Amino acid sequence: MNEKIKEAFNQIHAEETIKEKTKAAIYQKAIKASRSSHFHRFSLIPALAGLVVLLIGGRWLYFTPIAAISIDINPSLELEVNRLGRVISIESYNEEADLLL
Repeated sequence: MNEKIKEAFNQIHAEETIKEKTKAAIYQKAIKASRSSHFHRFSLIPALAGLVVLLIGGRWLYFTPIAAISIDINPSLELEVNRLGRVISIESYNEEADLLL
């Protein structure tokens, strides 16, 4: 079987100009592929920087208290609320408040 394949391909001959053009085309395609991979790698940097800014900004938005509610009857508590209206911390001032928490 291998001999038949070799005989079939031995009958095919290409001119030197076609060989040179093929080599040049392959070389150009390889250079384009390497350039485009560099482009994709560097295009991720702004996206990652934006993600970091978004995460830091989201952390600031969520964990920064804008209001404190103090309840000074038994039990005495202080609640800190963020911009979204969620309680982010609770502080107790006596034992009854500790038991309540």
